[in-house]
Amino acid sequence: MERGRKMTENSYKTPSGCIHYFINIIDKQKITLVFLPGLTADHRLFEKQTEYFEKKQNVFVWDAPSHALSRPFTNNYSLSDMAEWLDEILAKEEIYNPIIIGQSMGGYLAQMYMELYPDKIKGFISIDSAPLQKSYMTAMEIWLLERAEPLYKIYPWKALLRAGSRGCAETDYGQNLMRKMMMSYNPDHKEYARLVADREKAKDILKRVNYYRFTGYALQFRQEPSGSDYIEKAEVYYRTQIVYGFSIAKCIEAPHD
Repeated sequence: MERGRKMTENSYKTPSGCIHYFINIIDKQKITLVFLPGLTADHRLFEKQTEYFEKKQNVFVWDAPSHALSRPFTNNYSLSDMAEWLDEILAKEEIYNPIIIGQSMGGYLAQMYMELYPDKIKGFISIDSAPLQKSYMTAMEIWLLERAEPLYKIYPWKALLRAGSRGCAETDYGQNLMRKMMMSYNPDHKEYARLVADREKAKDILKRVNYYRFTGYALQFRQEPSGSDYIEKAEVYYRTQIVYGFSIAKCIEAPHD
């Protein structure tokens, strides 16, 4: 991990590949914050938050399968597989009842984790994600998904870098960070296309979420967050943006504000 941090890099082998993650445990009696980046992003997405919290709370962040250091990785796994691997890693590190912070795809994964392990999580903070709900998928969405990968493959890489970084952040810092994370897949443009246009994974998610916009970066709510079928036992906080960790601190220290 960059910036000379105290975070320790570890890895966990699965049948599909090796998952890399970063962890800093200061006191096992304290709550652990588990950060899950979104699609095509990696542990660097939360570098400001982990830097802020690493002396205050236990902190964990990973590179999701097929992302950044967690490559190469075979592409034959599901969202539930990812949740099971996350649970195995947390058990290995003796992390119990964490607060999970998930951005976009990371928010879906957090909710899948809660569905499978409702008694193993203390809270959930969603960043630009949507509630997991009953099946909802239109014929147009299926049609677009079936054609997404070839479209990404022919999209000029420089234009995709520009559109991807600008579409995900407003600040220079955020745009530059997203560009750096996208550059992890350069010059293999096809690898990036396969990752962002994985039809089977997208369909698996679409069967569960209540709304999906094809860009993949603009997920909105149709119902109240508390309407999710899978979040009965965990405290849930939805935020559209978290900057430098202070909003997370507010959720933890004064969750009902």
